[in-house]
Amino acid sequence: MIMLSDQERKRKKEFRKFLKSEQKANGLNLYNLMQAADLSLPHFIRVHLDSSFSSLYSNDFTVYQLGQYFHIMESHEEWLTEQNGYISLRCLDLFIDFYCEQNGISPIDVKKQSSEKSSQWDDEDRSITEGRGTDQTSIRYERSKKARERCLKRWGYKCYICGLDFETVYGEIGKGFIEVHHKVPIAQRKGEYELVPERDMVPLCSNCHSMVHYKTIIPRDVDVLKELINKRKA
Repeated sequence: MIMLSDQERKRKKEFRKFLKSEQKANGLNLYNLMQAADLSLPHFIRVHLDSSFSSLYSNDFTVYQLGQYFHIMESHEEWLTEQNGYISLRCLDLFIDFYCEQNGISPIDVKKQSSEKSSQWDDEDRSITEGRGTDQTSIRYERSKKARERCLKRWGYKCYICGLDFETVYGEIGKGFIEVHHKVPIAQRKGEYELVPERDMVPLCSNCHSMVHYKTIIPRDVDVLKELINKRKA
């Protein structure tokens, strides 16, 4: 078992109190739920979703990432038939409720956004349609050049995470070079969808873009990685 920090132990204690006092377990054995939180759920996520996942009680993820984990797990019936699959899913569902209660967030909104069943944009946001699949040997997801241009107009050509500017480092040959990252990958959108480039896309250098996707189905949150980089620099 991974050793927990003082902060993580505190969070674990609060989660247990949440389950017990609010009777959130709904008939499920409290001990089994806590065992799932400590062991089977993190193991399940590492095997199927994110090999770098450590502890449910850490701050290395957002509640929306947990919501995406839940949605993907729920949609894979074959995963849930594995040992402790169903109780792991239920444990994750309860932990999302706990997280939301602790932070004053609506769990309904979190699960709705995470499952991508609906998208609500501000009235002033302008949207672009992209992601239409074209029939080839496999599905190729179309990317909008205009979406990239709007993203770069908003954020510029510096990496959103580490701040690297290719022109500063490489001179003239690096001018205008940067990769653009969709916070939610096109392939997970299930067909055409609308996005606001200024909000849903960010420029990333090649290294940070690789780390966002490295050994994980769900891309890592760019703001979490940015905070990690800043802490290491400090």
